[in-house]
Formats: sequence, structure tokens, C-alpha cells
Amino acid sequence: MRRTHGDASPGPGGGASRALTFLLGFPRTRLPGRGSRGNVTRVSRRLFLVFLCTSLASCTCGGGGEPDGSVPFDGGTEPFDAGTPSGRCELDLSPYVEQSGEAQLVKVESASQLIAGPNAHGAIGDYLFSNDRIRVVVQGAGRAFGPQPFGGNIIDADLVDAPAGDQFGEIGLLYNFGRTVNPTQFDVLRDGSAGGAVVLAASGDDTANDYLSIRNQLQGALGRVPYADPYVPQPLRITTYFILNPGEQRLQQVTAFCNTDRRNFAGLAVGDLVDPGYVLELFNPRSCTNGFGFGGLCFGLDRLPWFGYQGAGIAYGYAPYKAGSPRVPEGQNASLSVAGITGVIIGANGILGLGEWVKESTTTPRPGEIRIPPLGYSVAARDFWVARNIGEISNLIETSRASAGALLGTFSGTVTEAGQPAAGARVIFEGADSRAAFVTDANGTFSGTLPRAAYQVSAWKHGRNPTAKQQLTLSTTPATLTFSLASPQVLTVNVREANGGPMPARVTVFCSTGTCQTPHKSLVLFTDTPKDPMPDDIALIGYVGASGSQTFELPAGQYVVLVSRGPEYSIHPNDFPASPGEAVDLRTAGKTVNAVLARVVDTTGWVSADMHVHAVNSPDSIIDNAKRALTFAADGVDVLVATDHDYVTDYAPVIAQTGLAPFLSSVVGEEVSPMEWGHYNLFPLPPDANNKVNGGALDWAGGLGPTLTVGQIFLEGRRMGARTVQVNHARGLLGGFTALKLDTDTFATHTDPALFRMEPQVGHTPDDSKLINTDFDAFEILNPGDDEYDGTSVLARAKFNDWFTLLSRGNLVAGTGVSDTHYGNLATGWRTWVQTGSDAPANFSDVTFSDRLNALQATTSNGPFVTLNAYRVNGAGTQVTPAVGIGGTVAADTQDLGVTVDIQVPAYLDVTRVELYMHRPSDDATCPIDPQSPQAATTRVSCNGITNANWPASSVAASQNVMLTAGDLETAVTEGPVNFRRYRKRVNFRLTAPSTDNWVVAMVYGNRSLSPLLIPYGGGSARPFAFTNPVLIDADGNGYDHPPFTR
Repeated sequence: MRRTHGDASPGPGGGASRALTFLLGFPRTRLPGRGSRGNVTRVSRRLFLVFLCTSLASCTCGGGGEPDGSVPFDGGTEPFDAGTPSGRCELDLSPYVEQSGEAQLVKVESASQLIAGPNAHGAIGDYLFSNDRIRVVVQGAGRAFGPQPFGGNIIDADLVDAPAGDQFGEIGLLYNFGRTVNPTQFDVLRDGSAGGAVVLAASGDDTANDYLSIRNQLQGALGRVPYADPYVPQPLRITTYFILNPGEQRLQQVTAFCNTDRRNFAGLAVGDLVDPGYVLELFNPRSCTNGFGFGGLCFGLDRLPWFGYQGAGIAYGYAPYKAGSPRVPEGQNASLSVAGITGVIIGANGILGLGEWVKESTTTPRPGEIRIPPLGYSVAARDFWVARNIGEISNLIETSRASAGALLGTFSGTVTEAGQPAAGARVIFEGADSRAAFVTDANGTFSGTLPRAAYQVSAWKHGRNPTAKQQLTLSTTPATLTFSLASPQVLTVNVREANGGPMPARVTVFCSTGTCQTPHKSLVLFTDTPKDPMPDDIALIGYVGASGSQTFELPAGQYVVLVSRGPEYSIHPNDFPASPGEAVDLRTAGKTVNAVLARVVDTTGWVSADMHVHAVNSPDSIIDNAKRALTFAADGVDVLVATDHDYVTDYAPVIAQTGLAPFLSSVVGEEVSPMEWGHYNLFPLPPDANNKVNGGALDWAGGLGPTLTVGQIFLEGRRMGARTVQVNHARGLLGGFTALKLDTDTFATHTDPALFRMEPQVGHTPDDSKLINTDFDAFEILNPGDDEYDGTSVLARAKFNDWFTLLSRGNLVAGTGVSDTHYGNLATGWRTWVQTGSDAPANFSDVTFSDRLNALQATTSNGPFVTLNAYRVNGAGTQVTPAVGIGGTVAADTQDLGVTVDIQVPAYLDVTRVELYMHRPSDDATCPIDPQSPQAATTRVSCNGITNANWPASSVAASQNVMLTAGDLETAVTEGPVNFRRYRKRVNFRLTAPSTDNWVVAMVYGNRSLSPLLIPYGGGSARPFAFTNPVLIDADGNGYDHPPFTR
């Protein structure tokens, strides 16, 4: 039946509605404030959870039920009949639609109707809205695995008069911290043929958003599962009405919730989930960063009246209305941002509002809660805006939502540079508790409308310092402002290889006086620096492409320039670190740096690879694929393995387009990224060119069935074609071994599968839920988000213990180190060299690469290149059998074992110590372990998912201190009078022949700073560290067939 819903004052169910933007996600590599996982996001999330628990200490977290029929609500009371002919949750749309003007709505029948752009995902069967201002695509029915796994979402949007191409990701309904709608019925109610607004109704039933699996993290943070439990189905028929009026730059989303239960109320925390998509900068007028992005002291838990994203020539905005009162704008909301996916829960008043959802409430609705009576309904409305820039978004939202009699002021202004218009400059208004951002047009002008108040206003453009702040008080009189930016200077960098031609390289520009006049992080007022951080003493990290030449704009000043290409190459200037860099004076004119680099470390037959890499196809990275390829080629990485979150990415096209094919190879893959039970890489995979949503990614949530266990993920990955399965960051908040409560002695798991919506597994017992198996090939040990490039850190040692236990059990998986990068400035990290037989990109084979990695023919480092050989020696210490390299097996013999560790470093690095590790009986234990037993202090075994970082001195099989001398210095390359050098050191050991099958691994340590090659995300300096994969030792003549581990 028809219902009406106007602008009545909010009742208890919708009152003081505030939006909680729940930005959740993945691993993300980030600085404190990282906002994003990669890696420091894991740290940020931990800190946030601690903060959250502390803030909620006064919450009553006892049991209790949901509201009964005596509770007031803000919604309709007419009975809803789920069997009505329309199948919709009906709503009177007259308050939302215009009756005149032109707009169109069509179901897409041809690809030519779709919106183009770098992030366009529309397909035949979707719905295209258009008027004279904007074009928007709403996804049709079906499942496409990702942050919004079902249809009925906004997926593409562009302007009509100045199209910039779609750069948006996706936005769709989210409620109760993890539920959504699966729309199966799409009705075009108004197609525009009769004039006026166009309307699409997308209807379906309540279902789980099985991608957004955060229930257990919420329980751990809040002390109990929220009363709006995402695992509890709701008796709802839901219809979202998408409405585009003629002449408007917004698509209205008006969602009607009909309670189909005849006896019980439904209590909802309602909002949306937003995947921003492409290279977009987040702007929240009240962000805790005091500018763009998310993070800061609030760890992303911010207030907001609305938020938006700035792209290249286009911007998007999101503005919610009060829950249950869909015509009343919400002026104060809250946002939690963690890793690139924004989920809005309307009505949660920040951290305290979130805390209300763990309090029992039977009489008073929680802030923003929608309580729908039996067979009743309620409504939530949101606006999605499209404009040229974030300033236009601000103007559109502020003016459209202003109440009658609101006190607004107008302003206009101009930004110039050297007397000429400064197009694309950003002008920021800082008020008492909020900010507004505006962007200049081609004429250097800007204008807008804001509440009458006092502001500080300043301007900035990339490559310039910000202007001084001007004081402004908006009143009834229009205000005018002018700003003049100081012109930048141009640094030109030319790079070539010694005795060769141009090549890519990385350029690091330090401020000569230490901390820069305008530290990168201070620019958060103007741009999204949390998404791509940089230390305070660095003015620029830039990249030179295949042409070998690049220009960079910098504020006038004095700088020190270093040019590098990773640890296999020399650094310009060649006498670094004796010379800190080439001094460049840009105070009055531009300058040119001509750099010559030489490959000084001999890695013939080996390729350096990074097997955990993110770019724009991951929600928590804003680095496009072309720049990601450039950063890796410039840093001397030979192989880039694509591992975006739940997205199969192929870098080959952009590598070819940018001319980087002679320098860089790639492997197609993905990171399977559940939010609560670990992340797992699959490669190589065949890309699905026809799947524009996720490239054919694995649906680990199981489609409409139960969630896949980790063992089933491995199996499905093999079915998709993956030759290598890698377990990523197994420990910590996003660690699979931790989440599954794994015993590493038996690989038994103790987590209840129901916690992850998994089915009980065949053969499960009270002591083993069987959620994982050992059908994986590689184990990620080093990840800078966990260890900050320190191989002796707690998490690094815990994962070494896990790996050593695996080797000793006979699970021969390759140990790796990765960057897990999400950044452009701090782009690379640990790298793993794989012995493929050829290091020429033209000869690269992803099959050979994968197979050799699986065969343990790999060595990992942040600087030193280290290989390991083992052989038998006689009583005099003379080698008597052929040397066996990494991944090989030394034949059985009673004679002692000789080991040679071969180390190379460029002349600007060092090594100081070498250690060997083998299996020792004290490594072993049987779970559960008595914490008072001697074994508890020595074992490498972990029980019940607990991180074990035991590292007693007795665990080192042998060690030597190393001092590099002039005798170790070799000339690798000569060009004219210039010598490019490296250190090479071979360190020899003699070990007693093991009586059982065993293995030997080398670790190498150094002391010199790795800057500028690598800079820890948290600041400071990193030191050289490397480890090899094992050489196996046969003791019984049958190969490595009797692993030494004993229980």
C-alpha cells in the first residue's frame, strides 16, 4: 500500500541522526596516521581498538533483548504486506521529484551507452541516469565480489559539460555493521519520457554483506557483539529509490525499510558503504587530520557534516539526512576511517555513539537508531553529488541543505603566480571547528558560500609553499580575497647507466637544513598526505622513467639530491655516503642533475621480486598502476607480483605503455583479503578482461553459500590456476595463524567456524576445527608494516619461528620478504630474489618464477645480496663434495658440513654479522605447552594462535662477526676514470654433521643506514638484514624425507 513520508520533526527513532563512516579494510603500509593498512594500518587499528575500549569503559555491556512493542519509533504504522503486487517497500516520492525539465533513465543495452573512465565498471544490464549536468550508473542485479557484493549500487559517475571520466568506486546500503540488501527486482518508475525526474526502484530482502566481516573485531573492541548484530538476519523488504531531477548534480538515494515481521520491532543502525575507487583524495570538513584524508589522533574516528573525494577534474560528495527523517539534513555526523572503504552508520555519534550499540536499551532508542514496528516502515535518505572539484561539492551541499533563514555568506577570489592565474590551486577556509576547500579554475578564480563566521584562509599548489593565512569574517557583504603564490623552481634529473643508455631511477631531494620549511605532513590541510606519507626532511621523492629524464617543481630553496636504483646499483653521487648528496641551489633558478648509476651487485641468474604489492585496485591505495610500475622499475625491482585486495590485476599493459618493459616484468595475481582470518596471495592467475569489477577475483565469502575456509581458499586458488599460494602477515590483527588459533606443531585450529560463517568441516574434532591445511608454497616473514625493516623485531622473529617449525615438520615452503606497499613515496621494501636462471626481462616466465620460488630457490633482503652453499668437508676442512645451493639437498655423509655464505653489498652499505640456523631439539614442543616447563622458553612452536617470539642465544647454530676491509672492495664497473664498487665477502663455517635430516638457513646483519633506499614508515633509519632459504641436509640417504621435528 502507498505511504507518505514528509518533513516531520524527527521522532525518537531518527532524532539527532549522526553518520558513522566506517572505513574498514586491509593491510594496508602506512605511517602513524596511515590511515591505511598496508601495514601501519594494522598498528593504527590496534591503537584505535585500545582507544575505543578505554572510551567505552563506562558502557553497560550486559545482556538483554531488543525493544518491545511499547517503544516509540520514527516510521510508518500502516501494515506492510510483503506479498503486495509491486514487491516494493512503497513510498510516496512526491517530496523528492520534480515534475518538469528533462532527464533520462535507461537500462544499458550497448557498451556505447556506458560512462568511460579509468575506474568505469558499468556493464550491459546496468542503469544509466542522465540530465544536462551529470551521468550516473547504478549497477543491476547480480553478485560481483567486493566491498558491495550485490547490485543496486552507484558505480560510475561523470560530468556532462566537462567529462573527466569516471573515477568513482562504489556506494551502497550498509546497516547493522554488516548487513545489506540483495536487490533482485528493478523497476523503472519514471524514465523521463513524460518530463521531470527519473526514478529507479531496486528492491530485495535483507542479507549479509559477507565481504564486510568485522563482527568479531567489534566484539573484541567493544566487549560484546553490538545489539545490531551483523550475523542476525532482519525481517526486511528493502527498496532504494534512485532519483535524478532535471538540472541537479545529485542522485538521491531514498531507502525504505519495511518490517515484514508481524510481532517484533526491527532496530537498525543504517548507512552506506563507500569504496572510493580510483586516485581520489578524501575530504571531511571536520577530519581529525585537520585537513584531507583520515587518521590523526582520532585514528580516523571523526565528526562530519558530509564528506567528499577529489579526483582529476572531478569530485564526488556524500551527504546524509537524519535517520528516519529523510528531509532533514544532518549537521553533525561521525566517521571512522581505517583503510579505504567508507561505511556510513547514520546516527552513531562518534565513539560514544558506537558505544551505545553495546548497551542494553529497551525503552529509549540509541542515537540515530531506526526502530520499525511490526509491519511498519522507515526511511533513510542520502545525496550523492558530482562536480568539478571539492569546492563545488561544498557549495552544492551547503546551499541545498541550508534551512530557511540560515546565515550564509558569499565570497570570491583569485590566486596568481608571477602575475598570472594559478589554475588548480587549492584555497582552504579554516573555521572554529571545520574547514572548507575550494579549487581555482583556469582563470585562477574561486567562489563559494559558507556559514557566516570567522575563517583563516590560505592557498597552495603542488610544488609551492602555502601562502600566509588571511583573516576573514563572512557577513552579509560578499567578500573578496587575493593570493599570490611564490613561483617554484625546476629541477631536471637525467639518469643513464654506466657505459649505457637512459634508465629509470628514484630521486630523493632532502632539505639542506634538515626539517623542510613546509614538511610534507603539514600539507594535509591542502592534500591527502596521510595516503602517501613522507619524512619531514625530504622535500620530494620522484621517479625518472624509461626516457632517463624528468623535471620536478620545488619551492625555491637549497637542497641535497640523491639518485638511486635499489641496492644492486650505485648511488649518485658515487662517493655517497662520504658525500651526503649533490648540493642543488634552487633559490633563484632551476638546475640540472646528471646522474650515472652502475649495477655493482652481481645477481646474474636471479630476479628481484616483490610478492605483495598494492595499487589503485586496492581500496586503501591511491597509486595508479602506471605510477606503481614506475616506482618499481625506478627502484630496481625486476618482478612486480600484483596482489591487490580481492582484485586480479595485470600490470603488463601499463608496463608496455610506459616503455618500462626492458626494465620490469610482472605476474598477475591477487591477495585474498578476508578482514578477520588472514590474507593469502595467489599467483600467477589468468586475468579476466571481461570482468571490470574485480578482474575475476576469488569469492572467499562463498557466494550465497557459507564462507570458504582457508583450506578451501587454497583449493579454489589452485582451481583458478595459481601455482603459488603465499600466506601473508600470519601474526597480529590481520594474521591468519592468530585468528584461526593455530597450533604450529600439528596445524590444528581451534576457532569455531561459525564465528566466520563457515560450515563445520569433514573430520573436525573438538581439538581441531580443520580450517587450514599446509597446501601453500610461500610464507611471508618480513613485511615493513610489521617489522619496520628490522629482522629482529618481535613479529619478525615470531614468523621466523613459524617458518622454522614448518621446515622442521617437512612443510617446505619458501620464506619471503615483501613491501606490502600501498604508497608512492615510500614505494618499495623487502625484496626476494628468485633464481630463475636468467635475469633478462625478455626471458621472464611467470611459470618458471613460481616453480623456482616453490622450490625454495630464493633469498630475501633489504640490501645485502646473500647466497648460501653447503657441502661436505674432510677432517682437514677441505671440501670433498660439490657445493649445493639454496633449495638443494646435501647428500648423506658422515663427514662434517661446510657452509659458505656469499655476501655482496654496494660500497655505501655494510655487513657486520652472519648467523646460521638449523633445527635443534629444543625447538620442538607439543601443544598445549606448560608455561612453566623448560620447553616454554626455547620452543619455536606456537599454540592456540599465540605469537611466539622466543629467540634464545642457544638457537643460533653458528655465528661470526664480520668486518669489511679494503681487501673486500671490488671494482664492478668502470667508466672512464670512475670506478663503481661493491664489497664482496665469503664467510665459511664448519658444522658437525647432523645425525638426522636437517636444514640450514643464513641470516646477515649490517649497521649502516639504508636511507635513501628504504625509510621506515614510522621514521628513523633501517639497517641491512638478509636471510636465505634453506639448504636441506640428508642424513639417511633418502633425501629430506624424515624431517627432524618431534612432538
